[in-house]
Amino acid sequence: NLRWDEPSFQELVDATIARLKDSDEEVFNLACEKLGMLENNNYFEELPAIISVSPNARKSRLFSLFCKKDLSRDDVSFILENDTQLGDAAQTCREQVARARRLKFIYE
Repeated sequence: NLRWDEPSFQELVDATIARLKDSDEEVFNLACEKLGMLENNNYFEELPAIISVSPNARKSRLFSLFCKKDLSRDDVSFILENDTQLGDAAQTCREQVARARRLKFIYE
C-alpha cells in the first residue's frame, strides 16, 4: 500500500490527473472515480487548466472534483468566472465558495 507522502504516490496521482485529458470516456470516468476517493485534495492545482480545455460535457464532473479542495482566493475567482458551466456541481461549488469566504477572506 502506498502512503500519500511517498514520491511514488504523487507520481500515481499525477498520472491519474493526466488521464482527465484522455479522449476515451471510460479512461476519463475511471480517473474521476479514483481521484474522487482522495482525502487530500490539494493535488488538484492543475484542474483549472484542464477544465478550461475540456469539452462542456465533462466540466460538471471536473468541477465536482475541484470543489472538494480547500479553495484559495484564485480558486474562488475561477469558479465564479465559470459559474454557468458548473452543471450538476453548482450547488457544491457555491457552498464551497461561501465556506471559503467565511473562513478565510474575513481575516484578509
